[in-house]
Amino acid sequence: GMDIEFEVYDSIPQTHMAQTFIAIAPEHPLVNKLIAGTKDEKRVKKFVKEIIKQKAGKKFDSEKAKDGIFTGRYTENWMGSGRDLPIWVASFAVMDYGTGIVNCSVHDKRDFAFAKEHGIDLHPVLFPKDKKLAKKVKAIEVFYREPDGILAEPKEFAGQRWDKVREPMIDWLVKQGKASRQVNYKLRDWVFSRQRYWGEPIPMVNCPKCGWVAVPEKDLPVKLPEVKKYQPTDSGDSPLANVKAWVNTKCPSCNGKAKRETDTMPNWAGSSWYYLRYCDPRNKKELADQKKLKYWLGPRQAKQPHSAKASRGSQPHPAGGVDWYNGGMEHTTLHLLYSRFWHKFLYDIKAVPTSEPYSKRTSHGMILGETGEKMSKSRGNVINPDEVIAEYGADTLRVYEMFIGPFNHSAPWAPRSLVGVKRFLERVWLMSEKVSSGKSSLDIDAITHQTIKRVTEDIEAMRFNTAVSMCMELSNELGKLESVPKSSYLILLKLLSPLAPHICDELGEIVDEKKLISTQDWPTYDKKKLVSDTFELVIQVNGKVRGKFEAPINISESEAIKQALTDENVTRFLDGKKPKKTIYIKGRLVSVVV
Repeated sequence: GMDIEFEVYDSIPQTHMAQTFIAIAPEHPLVNKLIAGTKDEKRVKKFVKEIIKQKAGKKFDSEKAKDGIFTGRYTENWMGSGRDLPIWVASFAVMDYGTGIVNCSVHDKRDFAFAKEHGIDLHPVLFPKDKKLAKKVKAIEVFYREPDGILAEPKEFAGQRWDKVREPMIDWLVKQGKASRQVNYKLRDWVFSRQRYWGEPIPMVNCPKCGWVAVPEKDLPVKLPEVKKYQPTDSGDSPLANVKAWVNTKCPSCNGKAKRETDTMPNWAGSSWYYLRYCDPRNKKELADQKKLKYWLGPRQAKQPHSAKASRGSQPHPAGGVDWYNGGMEHTTLHLLYSRFWHKFLYDIKAVPTSEPYSKRTSHGMILGETGEKMSKSRGNVINPDEVIAEYGADTLRVYEMFIGPFNHSAPWAPRSLVGVKRFLERVWLMSEKVSSGKSSLDIDAITHQTIKRVTEDIEAMRFNTAVSMCMELSNELGKLESVPKSSYLILLKLLSPLAPHICDELGEIVDEKKLISTQDWPTYDKKKLVSDTFELVIQVNGKVRGKFEAPINISESEAIKQALTDENVTRFLDGKKPKKTIYIKGRLVSVVV
């Protein structure tokens, strides 16, 4: 034995008894110690050098990496299982996650693929209820890890579901003295490479005697100097490097000559916390007043939304923070990661009152050029919103942006569809001339309340394109009427208001509403009115539609057939003869075979 001890990290402790090999990162300092004096020392060193070179390249993907080499060493009697586990240098193992040494098993997809690639023995402990599939898992023919899988080992948890034993298993391992709890984050170094004058200065001073020294808190914030020229330098240094009067300073520690750090933070830094400043933008003493932060960001109880635009959502936010943060799809991972990291730090130093930056985070797709390419000045395919507004109006642009496709998908700009949206809004406008105080029919009531339900659900779920479609359908149904009931028309305006506020407020005034549509309560639907008491019954003759009529929802089969056979289009085909066959499909149609 080499008498070497090391810690390994295991993110799936439920299947710890399945571990059959150890993966160590190529750059781990222990590698050289493990291979020293072995017959394959030179071969392993050559492999390690090659993998480290590959990892430095931009195209290396640790998630897909399968390269590896056996060190010739084993761990002794893993967890008292009687198994000695081979130690492999694996390209997928990374130094900055866990301890740089990973336990590997048949129940991890990447470990499974690596073991198959290199002929490493595997030991399954998790099995499906399906006996045929269980046989394949036992024979190591298929990868398996499902929440409802049943554990066979360790015996203390045998027969229990994989997804139910995580916490009890960790507690048991800790109690046995075999493990300790550890939280790991896949954080990488944040490179501040793109330098700009406007970035936040880094409050550090470089002293020849003392080295790097932090600027004392009493001297914070370090302010940018006022300069005439703030373009980047030819050398690649920050523009601040040229401002000698600002760069040259005194060391906070020894008072000797020193230089300020001239690198600035990228715009990622400010964008990690800027929304907090909205709570108190003119405060010169602190990030924001604690009372104002609590008022705007503090935990809230559930509230019923008063209106679509003023809604704070119908769900409680126990962690507090911004109710709903939306941003571009390209910022989802890094911005979400860094802003949360930043916020957690601010919470730890008691600068903010909430532990989470936001309760809900969503991302929108990108509007592309007409040919499906990304909009850019160099391609000459950028759409100027001012020009669109000048020609079509702001509301048409707003509705079209929501109608262009699913909110989280990218979509090409299509002028023809823009025209279609403008015509839809024009129809809604012209409909105001037909509005009356008359009662609406059961059918109109049904489609109106169905629309309220769908649009409410769609807006909450950010399905804006289908919300617009539902408003268009209601508009089409109302447009068929000679006289449009005011109650239904006002509901259409309220549902359309978040998307086209200007036209809806104007139309509300035209039909004599005293309050602006945008300030009125969001409509609610009546469950009883979702289904009409009547439906459109279709009549087919020899498989082709020949007629339709409005039928009561509870019409009997004999009555439906009787009415269908008296329809003039049917009698014309029958020509006094009896039909060969009549079929009634409840709630839909009568089929007549002549």
